[in-house]
Amino acid sequence: MDFARLLAAIAAVVSLASPGAAQDHAGSYLTVGATITRVDAGGAVTTLYDNPGICHGVTMDVDNRTAWFGHTLGANQSGLFRLDLATNAVTTVLVDANVAYGPRDLAIDGNGDLLFTSLSRAPSNPNVFDYRLFKRTGQTITTIAVAPAGARWFGGMAIDVTSGHAVVQDRATTSPAGPLVQIDGAGVVTTLAAGLDPRYSIAQDPVSADWYSGSFGTYAVVSGGVATTVTPGSFAVYYAMALDRASAIAPRIVSQNDDTLWFTDIATGVVTPVALQASTGTRYELAFERGRNLATVRTAPGRWTIHVSFPGEAGNRYVLAASLAGTSPAIPLGDGRRIPLAPDPLVTLTLQDLIKPLFDPGPRVLDAAGEATGSLDLSAFSTLGVPLTLAGLTLSTSGVATIADPIVVRL
Repeated sequence: MDFARLLAAIAAVVSLASPGAAQDHAGSYLTVGATITRVDAGGAVTTLYDNPGICHGVTMDVDNRTAWFGHTLGANQSGLFRLDLATNAVTTVLVDANVAYGPRDLAIDGNGDLLFTSLSRAPSNPNVFDYRLFKRTGQTITTIAVAPAGARWFGGMAIDVTSGHAVVQDRATTSPAGPLVQIDGAGVVTTLAAGLDPRYSIAQDPVSADWYSGSFGTYAVVSGGVATTVTPGSFAVYYAMALDRASAIAPRIVSQNDDTLWFTDIATGVVTPVALQASTGTRYELAFERGRNLATVRTAPGRWTIHVSFPGEAGNRYVLAASLAGTSPAIPLGDGRRIPLAPDPLVTLTLQDLIKPLFDPGPRVLDAAGEATGSLDLSAFSTLGVPLTLAGLTLSTSGVATIADPIVVRL
């Protein structure tokens, strides 16, 4: 390994960090319950979608312009929908009588596929439930896994930054109660921790890979297979929650319910409430609006298109890099922020464009929409079965502007 070259490549990025740069928290959030609302840090509330029934799950699509959500329509019907955030137009993708699909939690994996947990029930017996994890690739929906008896897969879902697999919060009340489980592409279910008191959301720290599971007035941190319940300095509800993006200097938990938005500083436990201009009712999930800065879509075995999207940063340069060592130890910046990518030889090669066309970051300058496209062609290595981590950031005239959350593809 050429340590001098590696250090030089990393230093070229690190030196651009602007000391004392402000924390980069999202400007607005999407939360779902009886409606889909836009909530900003100042307390403004805008209803984007209001239709009888309950919305479950919300996540930005790979284009970072539209959001997926699940919706219980009533009369034993559920569906999958897409919301255009520019026009508020809603497109119906799937409606089902809760026999095959009852979408709840949603996530986008490293292939650009939509994963969703399902609460399905037989119309002849509404007390019979079937929990599953599905994958939607293009127009095709396949079953990844069926939950074991007693499991209740609707406590939140996210993609693990370490493995690229789905992690689901199980709201089971039987033994073991409240397990957090990982489900790989073959449907193998592995328990990461148990004994939680979950509600509807989970989130993961992109550097430590610790998991956060929300509850009423408390949240749990899962680290190394051990779950620790945390009671913050003052009251907050952690039903609909997320962690600040990788750009934050001091990460916080963002949560919202009824008429309040809460920011909980993870290091200090200090809770900052923001009174909302209108009550939204109970919330089940929270996502950063247009916060999917990086996304990968598989176009063929071992080949992906890389979508780069940083709204409001037209003309800024951007940097992409990849690592086979994961996200930790992260690369520190002088202002306290961290690039969630562990240094290894591949970081050097990708930063310095030494393996094109295997890894092509694209034009390195964002277009008028703050977007760009790159590519990843590792078809020659597509049977390795290992995770590859991608990270990126933007550069303004004053230094590093925004650090994207990492994404994982599996070779």
